[in-house]
Amino acid sequence: MGCQCVGSEANLDNFIFTVQTPQKWSRDRRKQSTFGRAFSRSIPSNGVAVDKKGPLGLSTLHDPNDAIADLIFVHGLGGGSESTWTESHNGTLDPTLYWPKRWLPYEDGFSDVRIHSFGYDSNWKKESTLNIHDFAKSLLVAIMDSPAIIKKNQNIPLLFAAHSMGGLVIKKAYILSRSSHEYTSIATRTKAMLFLATPHRGSDLGTTFTKILSLSSGSRPFVTDLQRNSQITQSMNDEFSSLCEDLQLYSFYETMPTTVGPRKIMVVERDMATLGYTNERTAYLNADHRHVVKFLTPEDVNYKTIRNALAAVIHGLGQDPLLAADKKVMTGLQDQLNLYLNTSEAPGDMLMTVESMRLPGSCEWILSKASFLDWRDSANPAIYWVSANPGTGKSVLCGFVIGYLRDSALAYCYYLFSLADKNTSRITACLLSLAWQISVAQPDIMETVIEICSTDGGVGKLTDHRTVWRKLFIEGILRLKLQRFYLVLDALDECEESTELVAYLLKMTDACDVRIFVTHRRRYEAPKNLSALNVKVYAETIGPDETELDIALYLQENIHTLPQLTDEARLDMAQNILEKSAGCFLWVDLVFQQLRDCFTVSDTQRVLEETPSDMDNLYSTILRGMSNAPHGKEVAKSILNWVVCSARPMTVDELHKALEVDLNDTIHNVRRAIETTCGQLVHVDFQSQVHVMHQTVKEQLLHHHESEFSIMRKNGHKRLALVCLKYLSDLDVGGAKRRPNGNRSISVRSPFLAYASTHLSNHITFIDSTDDEFITALASFLSSPKVLLWIEYLAS
Repeated sequence: MGCQCVGSEANLDNFIFTVQTPQKWSRDRRKQSTFGRAFSRSIPSNGVAVDKKGPLGLSTLHDPNDAIADLIFVHGLGGGSESTWTESHNGTLDPTLYWPKRWLPYEDGFSDVRIHSFGYDSNWKKESTLNIHDFAKSLLVAIMDSPAIIKKNQNIPLLFAAHSMGGLVIKKAYILSRSSHEYTSIATRTKAMLFLATPHRGSDLGTTFTKILSLSSGSRPFVTDLQRNSQITQSMNDEFSSLCEDLQLYSFYETMPTTVGPRKIMVVERDMATLGYTNERTAYLNADHRHVVKFLTPEDVNYKTIRNALAAVIHGLGQDPLLAADKKVMTGLQDQLNLYLNTSEAPGDMLMTVESMRLPGSCEWILSKASFLDWRDSANPAIYWVSANPGTGKSVLCGFVIGYLRDSALAYCYYLFSLADKNTSRITACLLSLAWQISVAQPDIMETVIEICSTDGGVGKLTDHRTVWRKLFIEGILRLKLQRFYLVLDALDECEESTELVAYLLKMTDACDVRIFVTHRRRYEAPKNLSALNVKVYAETIGPDETELDIALYLQENIHTLPQLTDEARLDMAQNILEKSAGCFLWVDLVFQQLRDCFTVSDTQRVLEETPSDMDNLYSTILRGMSNAPHGKEVAKSILNWVVCSARPMTVDELHKALEVDLNDTIHNVRRAIETTCGQLVHVDFQSQVHVMHQTVKEQLLHHHESEFSIMRKNGHKRLALVCLKYLSDLDVGGAKRRPNGNRSISVRSPFLAYASTHLSNHITFIDSTDDEFITALASFLSSPKVLLWIEYLAS
């Protein structure tokens, strides 16, 4: 250890409150920093509590003398002009947390912004004849009748920020304002819209909600409008897309499930919450549907994300028209860059995953390390190399460092390697992503990269990393003057050509002003052929001393799930787990999963005494337990084969179909099957993708063959290839859709179709050419009429 230097509201606000008690949310959201405070409760700072949704119509919250813009907040289904934007304490709204009124006007850049909140009757509990069109018209009328908006500063910009269904209301209002002379002034003044978890194409929960409400008397058209791909939302999107080209659009999406009844679900999935327009910026908020707009403190990262987006819009309002024209030119250049590099964003989904795993307060120990501060402030290029054992939180630390650089307004780019996805484990993908991020940050570099790509063709389609490195970096990026920036790379050990990448990194430090942060399982060893390069490397090892506080925070967050009856007993159990953890988060998590299934004191004690701290032995213990299970072993074997050998992470829906074909049986609930049969080794992430808990799980199953669940790589890929062939051979020709010319086209109803069609070849490469069983199956498929449907799908 130590450092060594080397050269809806739920939209459904009311509905959710009936199934998730405020007391439980308060307890879960407000863990204290020590075990002793784990069960304490907070109260409003001024002792005052309110329990109302807020007034209907337009309420002005902040009215400066010489406003530079009007900002209007619009709530969603079941919400209110105040309640939507106000966090609760023990079930009652705390007016000090009504952030559009209490915090935002006092932030830098907002003192001259007039702020309003619009309320409308979106109560789903009572019968209503109103729909989204009615709410939008009501908003327009409220704006036209507002003395604060119309009578003062009539030509200043108008901005909207809307949560959930409120986003559909402001879109419809803008469409109406563009088509009606009466509201032309509103259309002209509208410059930007922020959508916060808005179901642009509806929501599955909206469909479910409509079915539930159909059992009661009366209609509620505005709820029907929220169904997935409803006629209303489709029509609205068709109109809005042709009218909004000059608007600044921001779409934020939720990443955590919301408790609805006995289930946890994503109220508005990412694909429903984004528009896909060229003038749209998208970002995630690490919260559930209701809490993307409710915050406990101005330091909440989600609040700062929304505030910063609003601040960027306001700052840009005063730009010279020539600057606005330049911005359009840059947008065109970025479109070219996206096309040439075959990428259009940084690997935000993976970053989102690791950031969502971090608890507040964890990983902050690195900011107190002198070595880290020296690296950050180094006058010359330097590398900070972090090594640690598996399961100790390297990726979460990496996500924290990225967030720290972002919050510190330091220029940075990043890449997260993962063997779970072949595409992300290659140097080529890393180099293309870094080139894209650097280009977007510096326009002169963007122009150079585009010029190189236009001359040499699509660099983004190249697979040879040496060519990509030479063309984009040696002949382009590194010849220009790069502004000082930070480069963060996670899990370098999961890069398939890590030694060559280290060589590239060292050359980069010799050519530009960069500070590189790397995580790896092994300590840094300077390549002999590059040891003469004059770069300082800080080699840091994460040990139990660094992770003990972070594990304590994890235990504190999950302590309520322990089976003990009293708080004192739970604290003792948590302390026992902490002492045995040896700094390994993965071990703690697996122990917690076993303890949740304990119903007696003796069972609990046995788990603690018999669970080995060595990960290999722990995995063996888990696998033995799975072998002794009375049911589900064949399902577990199939799940493990697919998760370990699949060419990329599969979605739950893809895996569901694959398992049914594999096992020739119907599976009622695949999430439940995963949780019940192999939940200690496999998990489903917030994007509904299925992964092994850790890369070491895959290594255990592939390299240790004493368990019946062990996987021979060759046999695993053969099994998957045979399932793909079986599925493709059984495609429903009769159920295929018809093209206008009368030709059949392949049905795309099954989510497994894309995987089976495009990744069959990945699995074939692992199978012996002398394997008669597979050769026979492949020949049968290739000689059948179904092969034409397969070819047609690939061609499309």
